[in-house]
Amino acid sequence: MTATQPEAVEVLERINTYEQFLRDEGIPVVRGFAVEDLRTVPVEPWARRGVLGTYIVLDGTGGTNDAYVCEIPPGGAVNPQRQLFEEMIYVLEGNGSTQVWYDERRKVSFEWKAGSLFAIPLNAWHRHFNGRGDRPARFLAVTNAPVVM
Repeated sequence: MTATQPEAVEVLERINTYEQFLRDEGIPVVRGFAVEDLRTVPVEPWARRGVLGTYIVLDGTGGTNDAYVCEIPPGGAVNPQRQLFEEMIYVLEGNGSTQVWYDERRKVSFEWKAGSLFAIPLNAWHRHFNGRGDRPARFLAVTNAPVVM
């Protein structure tokens, strides 16, 4: 570069880690100010979780939280997972159980049904099971993943 040539300026693209995460998940994202009925929101196969799901990103949250609807097929289960963000679950339909553990040999289980509300402890392994063989179970989970990511 000579003294008469302008210095090259590298432009860096701003990356929103959470938005990239949503794209990588491969399920629909419903955006807006409200969702009319979470029981009828379309859900699609969610490979990472092994069930059906869709993300809900509401305009009024200011990017501080997200939500997703998860549907567990009859007799099915969600793949085990853990995460470093808060998660509250409200059961919309169906009944089942959840296992939570830090140590594989000391799992804690509890049952839930429509109207149940519970939280998953930080960084704990957990897995949800549909307790019925004839109907899906559906829940809404609200997390603070956007802030953590």
